[in-house]
Amino acid sequence: MAFRGTQIESPNDVLADARFRKVPDVFGKVHEGFKGAADSLWPDVKVRVGEVAAGKRLWITGHSLGAAMAVIVAARFVADGRDIEGVYPLGQPRVGDATFVKAFDEKLPNRCFRIVNHIDPVPRVPPLTFGFRHEATRVYLTSAGKVIPKAGSWKMFIDSAKSRVKTGFSFKSAGVDEHNTDRYIEVLPSAL
Repeated sequence: MAFRGTQIESPNDVLADARFRKVPDVFGKVHEGFKGAADSLWPDVKVRVGEVAAGKRLWITGHSLGAAMAVIVAARFVADGRDIEGVYPLGQPRVGDATFVKAFDEKLPNRCFRIVNHIDPVPRVPPLTFGFRHEATRVYLTSAGKVIPKAGSWKMFIDSAKSRVKTGFSFKSAGVDEHNTDRYIEVLPSAL
């Protein structure tokens, strides 16, 4: 199952990204806009997954807003007793509070891998100061296109700094291009 990211031309998507108050969902509190986007698809998603024969593996992915929705949907399926094989969010913003993250990681141990492409800025929002956290294991794609599983913040900072110096702090070095779905598609297969 895959969820698409924000479509700039869609007022609903932009509004979903902007509504960052924390509201209750399974496991804890989550970003209001991401929850609303997941809510809008949840009835259809449950029906479609219910149509899949029992015993089939369920993998969930998404990019940007879709990555946030993938995490919320995965949490809901697990809370409903459905096993999830794996969750692979790409360029995912922070979704929930510390309670949500703790429960998510306990219920889906070693089955969610947040993929962050180099200096993509979206995984850094909403800010930590607003009480949002990241769940799961971060998989970092370096500026050279290499995979670093469980990358620490210091390693990412060094890689980012090297890249910014190399590119002369251009607009591209701000990471905006690194968030594009096409960039993830381009970098990920070569990194694996």
